[in-house]
Amino acid sequence: MRMHWWQSIRWRLALGSVSIVLLATIIMAVAAILTIAHYYSNEQNLGLAASADTSADDIGRNYAQHGVLSFPTGIRRPGLPSKGLIVDTHGENYLFLIFSQNNRLVNPTFNQLVALNPQNRLLWAEIIRNVRLGVHNKGNATVISVSEAVRKAQQGEVIPGEIGSRSLFGLVSRPFIAVPIRSGGVATSLVVGVLLMEPLPAANNTLPQFVSESWQVVLRISIIVAILAALAAIFFARTITRPLSKVTEATRVLTSGDYSARVLTNAAGELGELAHNFNDMAAQLQRDVEELRKQELWRRELIMSITHDLATPLTAIAGLGEALVDGVNQSREDYEETGRVIVRETLRLRRLVKDLHMMAKVEAGALVPQRKPVRLAPLVDEVMAVFVTEFER
Repeated sequence: MRMHWWQSIRWRLALGSVSIVLLATIIMAVAAILTIAHYYSNEQNLGLAASADTSADDIGRNYAQHGVLSFPTGIRRPGLPSKGLIVDTHGENYLFLIFSQNNRLVNPTFNQLVALNPQNRLLWAEIIRNVRLGVHNKGNATVISVSEAVRKAQQGEVIPGEIGSRSLFGLVSRPFIAVPIRSGGVATSLVVGVLLMEPLPAANNTLPQFVSESWQVVLRISIIVAILAALAAIFFARTITRPLSKVTEATRVLTSGDYSARVLTNAAGELGELAHNFNDMAAQLQRDVEELRKQELWRRELIMSITHDLATPLTAIAGLGEALVDGVNQSREDYEETGRVIVRETLRLRRLVKDLHMMAKVEAGALVPQRKPVRLAPLVDEVMAVFVTEFER
């Protein structure tokens, strides 16, 4: 029987194990990515709020001292706040827009903003126009959301929100925040402007560096784990299928008529027990076959002996019958002797038939033979009497 490779239990077990491992690895990888994305989004929102609050206070104090809505020139920041980009102490890049009290974009210039985020040129142009004109219900959902946030921030509220759809299959948010700028950085002072901030990856609709690196690390680890698990699954499958293949090969040899086939394996557990039971079965089958062969040999010898035993009295009866026909016997004594021999040989034939019937019962198990003493003298006399006529002829 021809069997395809995918029908082999070895490959089915290996592929099944590998599939389960891959599924578990994928689930773990997805869980890790979800966890990373969730905690990063929370940390990103908290970092954005803290950075926006600090930046608004710095701008408010600079405005109280110099009357300009900009970052103080002496502030220590790793980025360049005057060009629309802030880099916080954790290395996170934030895009910022400063609107004056009369809703004019003060810092950065539109060209600087577009240089940092060129793909959203039209979006920023529409947001700046709506803020300047005081229109908060015109444009797409993102334009309306940002414009409304700036309007509420002008009234002293801190408004967080999200720009556009989330990235990484909706796992990573794209937040922004609008914070009122108060003169002198004092919470009770007048609002002199609005600071709009957004993480630069969110503005560019790209994955943050941390999430991107984490995704790559998780992906690499998942691939390595999947490969190692697949190799382990294949090795584990071989420990099960190798003894089975040996049993299969042994049964094939046994089917061909070689009853000396045995399974040689050191497998433990059920597979070892299977191999041991197969060897016991093969040994018993070999003994039974040898016994059947012996019985067949004995049967042939028995048939030959019975044929000879039947032929002897028949030959004697035939010879005596021919003598009677030919008129060899002249006296009454000769006729009587011939009759006695014929009767004796006939009884012998009847006894042989009876013995055959009895042997058939013994082989069928219907009769159990019992040993009894036999007198040899009468048996020898009977045999000699059979051959007398042969000798005389």
